[in-house]
Amino acid sequence: MGVVGPAGSGKTTTVAAWAQQFDEPVIWRRERDGDLSAVLRESAPLVVDDLPPADQMQRWEAELTARQERGAATVLVSREEPLTDWQYRLGQGSAATFGFEEFLLTADEVAENAARLGLDPDSDRAAEIQQLTAGWPTLVSLLLAAADTRPDAISASDAHSYLRSQVLDPLPTKERRFLSALAHLRRFDADLAEVALDDVHAGAKIDGLWRRRSLLLPDQVRSGYYCFPPIVAELLRRDSCRPPREMLATIHHAASLEHERRGEWEDAVSHMVRANQEHAVRQLIRMMRAQEPLGRSEEALAWFGRLPRNIRLRPSSVLGLVKALIHAGLAPEAEQLLDRATPDRWDRQDHVVEYHVLRSFVLRMQFRHEEAITSANAALIRIEAGLKCSPARTAYLRLYATDQIAEVLAWEGDVATVAVLAAATAPDTTLSGEQLNLVHAIARDAVVALDGGDVLRAEEQARAALRMAERRSFDQTHLTSEARLVLGSVAAERDEHDSALEHLSSALDLALQGLFPTTVVRCRMKLAEILARVGRAGEAADQAERIAALAREVPDPVLRARSVAVSGRLALHRQDLAAAAAAERRLHGVPQPADVRHIRLVLGLRSQSAADIGLPLDDGDGTSLDRVTQAVLLAHHQHRRDPVLASARLTEALRLAETSGLRRTLLDLADGLADLGPEVLGNADATLGPSTAYVRWVFAELHEMARRRSPLLSPREAEVAGYLGTRLTNSQIAAELFISENTAKTHLRHIYQKLGVERRDRAVPLLQELGYIPLEP
Repeated sequence: MGVVGPAGSGKTTTVAAWAQQFDEPVIWRRERDGDLSAVLRESAPLVVDDLPPADQMQRWEAELTARQERGAATVLVSREEPLTDWQYRLGQGSAATFGFEEFLLTADEVAENAARLGLDPDSDRAAEIQQLTAGWPTLVSLLLAAADTRPDAISASDAHSYLRSQVLDPLPTKERRFLSALAHLRRFDADLAEVALDDVHAGAKIDGLWRRRSLLLPDQVRSGYYCFPPIVAELLRRDSCRPPREMLATIHHAASLEHERRGEWEDAVSHMVRANQEHAVRQLIRMMRAQEPLGRSEEALAWFGRLPRNIRLRPSSVLGLVKALIHAGLAPEAEQLLDRATPDRWDRQDHVVEYHVLRSFVLRMQFRHEEAITSANAALIRIEAGLKCSPARTAYLRLYATDQIAEVLAWEGDVATVAVLAAATAPDTTLSGEQLNLVHAIARDAVVALDGGDVLRAEEQARAALRMAERRSFDQTHLTSEARLVLGSVAAERDEHDSALEHLSSALDLALQGLFPTTVVRCRMKLAEILARVGRAGEAADQAERIAALAREVPDPVLRARSVAVSGRLALHRQDLAAAAAAERRLHGVPQPADVRHIRLVLGLRSQSAADIGLPLDDGDGTSLDRVTQAVLLAHHQHRRDPVLASARLTEALRLAETSGLRRTLLDLADGLADLGPEVLGNADATLGPSTAYVRWVFAELHEMARRRSPLLSPREAEVAGYLGTRLTNSQIAAELFISENTAKTHLRHIYQKLGVERRDRAVPLLQELGYIPLEP
């Protein structure tokens, strides 16, 4: 057996422990003690320590072979392969190597050594020493001794002196120079070393080092890579044989590009920062753009954190990196980079314009809408003053700036202005030549159509956006989140709950990846409504709470209004009319985009008389949703006073709703008007609308909604049901209500029959969903 390792690696100590296992004495010799012929002929176990280089052992190879054939145990201790034919012996299975890696101490063993020296074994010092030395025994001992005398910090001077005198100085200059260059690579394999060091023999040299079990260790991060113990790498990088600075830059640059080619981004950035900071930024941009899926990435954040704070970049690099950070969902980091930039010193005005546009985008991602519009307007002013760049780039910048304003206005519910802006920038969308812009423009058009109540057009535009995104292979990115939101809302409008949940969940995931907060909120609102509708009250409440938590953090009035609206919507599903009325009152005098305005109207209609809801009526020139809302509201106002006029108004509402594709929205508004069915059915017109089939469907749904809203349990049954969520027995419930136990059991039997269950544990969750038992906080 061969025991191979560098100086101080614990070879002799290990062999001494092995020798104690034999019952008979072990012969221990050094090659320099003289002629080994006599001991080689002995049959007792033999240890030959401190062997010279293999070429000087050739004279003993024949006798070693004969000893091996006799079955006599032999251990050869050396700093490299002990015999010239050692690899052959290994291949034949007639030899084995116990080497450097096996000698290293674990963190627990280092802690034990520290304890023997009177140091605290549980402190971070022992773990730090093990990590620095990789557990090299002699180096551990030197550092622990230094820690005993200098407890304030680890002193590696003694360990460095030992390494230099016992390991590095004996090496040939050529090998030492190679190791010093290799140590500048964080981790390496043969191919990487050949590329980075521009040395076709590097792979063979590394293989030789590994066979000799000298200094190299398997890398703990990446399989198939080697590395040096950190203390060795540190010493080699400072060695007098290290490469000159220009060569080091070349090594880092080549290593970075090779890591990038392999997709090992973290190593690539680490090397490129040392080679060329400007190139490192370009590489970081490429890497962030290569991420799949798109969205916030802690890995990208770590890469960005490697860039020096005082880095000086060209404007194109600043803008490129900001876009990459946005692409990675790192809006705060993008803003930090923009804050460090100095656009007033930039020569090109199109770069300054892009700076303001990107700042607007970043601010919008953080709900800072007023600041976002200010930055976007600053960009548009410079564009109108004239830019010295191509028409396509000017169109792109104008479109990008206008888009930030349109997104804010869409969030605030100014659908008419958004439509005007979309029409004004349509030529820029085509001229910019970017498919991403076109997809986003179509998706936003779908959102505007949805907010205006034109469900059929919204669906058509959303599907068109997804088809275009699919052709460009980015249909599974956050750029399609708005289109999926629209499709989910359309499915919800048709009570296709499974499809709606699928589309909206996908839209939410993608919007979260892209850090699109307004789309996230809208997805959560719609999800909460549908989950409550299908009886998943806990999940609905969770979505509402997430919106509320964000509203508490962000001072945005529209966000607060949406949070109140969704809480009111869930109160209606719980049949908590008091909470619904409170939510409706809180919505007075606050910004009301289309979805909030609709929910407030529904809350008002359900929680108070229609004549007192106090909502202004439009003049009929608004969106489809506005006209439907106006007609239904007039029907409510006339319902008791003039049923004929109310029926005419409701007929008009159904005609507009059927044309636009509205279903659930109409039902929510028309709730309570089911008794007008015969008159409206008589007004149905196959040519002018609404169709008879649509009218029959609407009133069948309105009657079903009225039936479901009627109390399921009698007042006494409701009292009994309220105790089922407790641990009280039937007799204890009876005592609480001052009734007999038999009467309590009768009420329970009726409750179970109405719920369609047979046991108490099955009844409790259903009663919670129906609002008879409060949900646990």
